[in-house]
Parts: sequence; C-alpha cells; structure tokens
Amino acid sequence: NINIKDDDGWTPLYGAAPYGSKELIKLILDVKDVDLRVQIPSGETPFYRACYYGNYEAAELMLAKAKEFGYEIIDTPNNDGWTPLHTACAEGEVQTVGLLLTNNAKADKRDLIGQTPLHVATAEGDNSDTVKVLVKEHAQLDLPDSDGYTALHLCAREGYFDVVKVLL
Repeated sequence: NINIKDDDGWTPLYGAAPYGSKELIKLILDVKDVDLRVQIPSGETPFYRACYYGNYEAAELMLAKAKEFGYEIIDTPNNDGWTPLHTACAEGEVQTVGLLLTNNAKADKRDLIGQTPLHVATAEGDNSDTVKVLVKEHAQLDLPDSDGYTALHLCAREGYFDVVKVLL
C-alpha cells in the first residue's frame, strides 16, 4: 500500500519529496490510489515538503497529479498555518515560489500569527529575489501581522538592505 505511514507519519511520497528525482516521484505518483493529501502530525503534506526543499520538479508533478484527481493541494496549510508558499518563501526557493504563484497560490494567505508569505520572505533572510517575485505578483505590501508589523517593518528590523530597497 503506497499510503502506509511509518512511525513518524511519513509515506513513501513524503520521504521522496525533498530529493527524489523526477523519475522516482513520477513512479510513486503513478501508483493507483496514491494520496497527495496525506499529512504528517505537523500538518505537512508531500507537496509542502517538496516546496520547502525546492524540489521544483516534484512540486510540479504533484500539482499536475492533484489536478488530475480533482483536488487542491496548493494552499494546504501545516498546523502553524504555513502554506507551501510560506515555506518556499522562507527558504528563498525562487523557482518554486514562481511555480506556486503561476498556479494561483494565495499570495496574501495568513498564517496563525497573521503573517503572509511576504512577511515570511522578508523576515527569514535576505531574500530579495523572492520578494521581487511576490511584489511582481501583486502581494499586498502593507498588510500588518497580529503584532502590527508589515513586511517592511520586519526586513528593516533585520537590516536586510536589498529587501527594504525592493519594498520601497
């Protein structure tokens, strides 16, 4: 059974998601009844994990398979409210961020503390390329999180000059 979980809640697809080759991911996805929506205890899906690690080809294949099955995986949050877009932004995975936005990921979806992917991109490092993609795709720049911080507050506080420059 391709959907059997181990003691940590991982399926073979979840395990392969970060580094699996296109061929390996395709092989697993072609198994009848493979479940892309399965979540580990933290709420992460195989798709979320592929986005976290920037496995663009795996993410692309999973999106196509989900569409074939007729369900959405693009904005499925983990237990903290982070979507695959949040995590790709945090990791500076620019190509994956582009893939998600091209496939209608919600650029302004908030996590449990009110942060959008733009907040995360500006707070987690000098991710100016990621921020440029979000700005180009019309992410709202002035949304405050639950503490009243905008993305500009967060990157200015951390001293990320290039990110501040993009937002101004």
